Amino acid sequence: MTNMADCLTRAMDFGELDRQRGIAVLDQYEQLVARYRTTMGDAQAKAAAAADIKAASKAAKVQRRHKVINQLQAQRRIQNQINRAPDPAVALRNLLEYSEGSGWKGESVRSIMEAYQTSIAAGLNEVLQKVGLNVVGSSRDAALLEKLIRELHGEATGDTVAKGFSDAVRTVQQRMRRLFNAHGGNIGDLADYGVPHTHDSGQLRKAGFDAWAERVHGLLAWDRIPDLSTGKPFASAPGQIPARADVDRFLRDVYDGIVTRGWDAKDPGMTMGGKALYNQRAEHRVLHFRDGSAWLEYNRDFGAADPFSAMMNGLNGLARDVAMMRVLGPNPRMGLEFATQVATKRAADARDAALQEAVGKQAKLARTMMAHMDGAANVPDNIAMARFFAGTRAVLTSAQLGSAVLSSVTDVATITAAAQHMGMNARNVLGRSVELMASQATRQTAARMGYVAEALADAGGGSARWFGQIFGNGIPERLAGFTLRATGLSFITDMRKIAFQMEFAGHMADHADLPYHMLPDQLRQSFEARGITGQDWNALRDPAARFTAPNGADFISPIYWLEHQTAMPRVEAEGLAMRVQALIQEQLEFAVPT
Repeated sequence: MTNMADCLTRAMDFGELDRQRGIAVLDQYEQLVARYRTTMGDAQAKAAAAADIKAASKAAKVQRRHKVINQLQAQRRIQNQINRAPDPAVALRNLLEYSEGSGWKGESVRSIMEAYQTSIAAGLNEVLQKVGLNVVGSSRDAALLEKLIRELHGEATGDTVAKGFSDAVRTVQQRMRRLFNAHGGNIGDLADYGVPHTHDSGQLRKAGFDAWAERVHGLLAWDRIPDLSTGKPFASAPGQIPARADVDRFLRDVYDGIVTRGWDAKDPGMTMGGKALYNQRAEHRVLHFRDGSAWLEYNRDFGAADPFSAMMNGLNGLARDVAMMRVLGPNPRMGLEFATQVATKRAADARDAALQEAVGKQAKLARTMMAHMDGAANVPDNIAMARFFAGTRAVLTSAQLGSAVLSSVTDVATITAAAQHMGMNARNVLGRSVELMASQATRQTAARMGYVAEALADAGGGSARWFGQIFGNGIPERLAGFTLRATGLSFITDMRKIAFQMEFAGHMADHADLPYHMLPDQLRQSFEARGITGQDWNALRDPAARFTAPNGADFISPIYWLEHQTAMPRVEAEGLAMRVQALIQEQLEFAVPT
């Protein structure tokens, strides 16, 4: 009887199967046969290995189809947007970040990302209040935070508060996972997914592979880690720990991927580089820990972030990835390059040399913006030097921002201009910000609407408004956050941002009795530019889904609306709510520039 190895060899010889891929599959097959022979006969081992290879290939084919469909849909939308844009060169930049007056009528990655991040913070308000960072940059309740981490990994602590918080975090994680998959991604459902881990490559390199592998081998949940060659877990039941010989190849792959930043699996070539987002988070190198205690134990030795930062950065990273996939497709870099080619063709067809030059410049700028958004620009050539100067920068930031709260008085002018631009009453925005600063009850009302102080969800980047993102998790990095919190700058800025968003929501509610065509020009035109139609407006102004404050004030808050409306399917409501919140984020950027 012909076995699978013979079939693969014959297919390669006759050119029916790419030789490189065929050799890889053949290698996987032979490894499986060798493993299965330890528990069954030769014929059974070969049959089981062949069945597993076929099942894994079929699953991969289905996922590739899902990705291709989403990428083609994104490309059709991008082509239409670039061809209809007043300036195709400027449109390239607007795919990533909206610019006022550009005439851009599509979505922008940054606006959508910030809308998702705002909604994430809203869903975790109580969690952030209890375990978020305090003035000195430590968790407000470190013991409760550790219990939360344990509960998220399926480890019962007996603490009802920690269990309730873990349910809230898991709800947000599941929402973002579904959104990621809806846009072409592939993240499986794990009830005890826990918290993503950020590895300290320097510590791994210092320990060496053997010591690292020995340390991590007993900490992992091998029944939740799939063997890429079979699509099945390395262990068949919880608590089982496979022999090191069976998993060493996997661990070596993980280790090499971390310490080489992925170059172990890449060859030099002429492509743009970068793994597509759709399969990045389904990467077989992802480690699943046995429980929360194992995660905390590993994090103390090899982690690059504290537990709170790891939790929030994981969610905010998903928000970024979902936004990129929503705007540019499952492979955002491919989507951006496609947009560049469409813009280049339009300029060439117009025989406009100036436009062609402008497209080239804006494409270069857009690629740079993309590198900053997806983190490619944050990979240092020299890790030690990067850490030293990051610490130096953080110390200087702390020293220089002590009196920055006095400079924030300029927010009054920008808030006034932004409010007037949208037809809002600037005095109401400024008055609301003062009220928020003075009243805890008002802040709680804002939180129920969906607007939570950004400082609560801050995982170390609070000084980004003034000096760009500060990276790191040591004492120097905490100094910058301490200065911003201790001087009140973060608090004042947050209250002004919340006040603007609340007044925008109130401004929409003030016109809820008007049909779409009778809305004020500024508001209607902003809706039109974001693809918010008359039908959408009718859904938004539904009294049953509007927020009513204790004093009877009425608001159309997109985040609150999303959780309380019943007229639309959830997937459609998600799209509309985030478009409206993205519009608010764009106007907020003019009111309180960051």
